[in-house]
Amino acid sequence: MTQTDKNKSGLRVIVHSFFVVPFLIAAFVVLVFFMWKLLTWEPRNAEDYLSDVKTGGATKRWQAAFELSKLLVNKEEIPESDRFVTEMLTTFKYAQYDPDERVKQYLIRAMGQTRNPAFSEVLINSLADANEGIVADVTYALGLIGGKDVEYILIEMAGHSSALVRNRATMGLGNMEGKNVSRILHILLHDSEANVKWSAAIALAKRGDDAGRDILLDLLNRSYLDKFVEVDSYEQSQAILVAINAASILNDPVLNEAIKKLGKDDKNMKIRNAAIKSLNQKI
Repeated sequence: MTQTDKNKSGLRVIVHSFFVVPFLIAAFVVLVFFMWKLLTWEPRNAEDYLSDVKTGGATKRWQAAFELSKLLVNKEEIPESDRFVTEMLTTFKYAQYDPDERVKQYLIRAMGQTRNPAFSEVLINSLADANEGIVADVTYALGLIGGKDVEYILIEMAGHSSALVRNRATMGLGNMEGKNVSRILHILLHDSEANVKWSAAIALAKRGDDAGRDILLDLLNRSYLDKFVEVDSYEQSQAILVAINAASILNDPVLNEAIKKLGKDDKNMKIRNAAIKSLNQKI
């Protein structure tokens, strides 16, 4: 063996001893750790997230409240116990003093997702909050919960100075069936804010009222939505999908033709499928 071969052999030993072997050991440890985590992992429920909101650190609190609001979108995940309601109300009470308003904001959304009237009073009291975003979330949450008292409140909030609050109120009114609701929705078709007009037209269509037909026709047209630079491509697609569902209820020839065009030409496959499905249901 030459000196060069000896040097190469020695280098291989060094590389193997100081790099390869430690790397393999570390990789094995990581693999064992993740296998252990996988075997011991359990899905978190609403009570778990609520506990984190109460006892977690600054970052963990708002993240737990956010995850709770997402979880409760699924009706099967909503606890039915009185204890959960009490814990939620207590947690929200202390959230009033949390320096991170996201905690309060996501708890409001979570309460709305439960559709539980037990949260109506505390939400109504929160309408006095100075934060426009909080008021908007409360308005939307109340719209999900519903009730006669809520109907009157949403009608009042539909005249709010904030376009964001008016839009949430309009969306909530779309879930109501009171005699005054249609009258207010017709007024909102002429709101200065486009989002409010869109929500009013959709709400009326769901009631079988075609007063917002021209607005729905605009929403089914991408070139119209392109004029709103603040509406990104995802939001644009979502608006079209909602408009398709609402317009299909009216079964109007002009709207049907617009839906048919989307089914043939739209760049988004999800929208094309939704349009085709909507038209097939009418056959």
